[in-house]
Amino acid sequence: GCMNPVERMINQEKEALEYLNEKYGREFKAKTYEVADYLSDTNRIHCYTEGMDIENEHIEVYVAEKEGETVYRDNYFSFYVRPQAEEYIRDMLESEFTEVKVFRNNEYEAFPDELTGESTLDDLYRVKEDYWMDLKVYVNGDPAMAAYEYEEKMQRIEQKLLESNHRYTIYIFVVNEEIYQSMERYKQEDFFRFFAQNRTPDGEKYYYAYKSTIMNGKVM
Repeated sequence: GCMNPVERMINQEKEALEYLNEKYGREFKAKTYEVADYLSDTNRIHCYTEGMDIENEHIEVYVAEKEGETVYRDNYFSFYVRPQAEEYIRDMLESEFTEVKVFRNNEYEAFPDELTGESTLDDLYRVKEDYWMDLKVYVNGDPAMAAYEYEEKMQRIEQKLLESNHRYTIYIFVVNEEIYQSMERYKQEDFFRFFAQNRTPDGEKYYYAYKSTIMNGKVM
């Protein structure tokens, strides 16, 4: 017979975990069920898996009813591919800087179904041509280096980003040793104020900052 709303939610939670498990070949746990509201017409089940920072991030499974069927989509691939994505950018920067931390922002949107636990960053770019990476990069700076030297380095990095032919919004902050060491994914000082001040950083902390949005081989 018909399930009541609570039974339906419990059932969907169970199905969502099975769906994730089958797609990515690992165990997932449900955290909360978020019912659709005026902001979103999709129910969301928040899940997590081993190795995630449960305080600060979650997987979203998007639940839609289509012609009597329940359809599940998810954003786990974004977390799964994050180390590859950050490594890809780090490799580009390491020819210019020796110590670099790269943090890609979390992405809460449904990723294409064909991206599974077997897929790679290259697959992501092939399948989702409009994939846009939002990145914050911290560089352990050298107080002796002049601004023009940083400028030249950033130009070379920008050239590499352009040649990769992908889409990015990237912030690169060159900071002192103390700030560099203290930077963690979910403990980033608010560096954006510093952009609003016409790039006149507090010399004690920041040596240089760069921001660029790159898409389709052009700097926007």
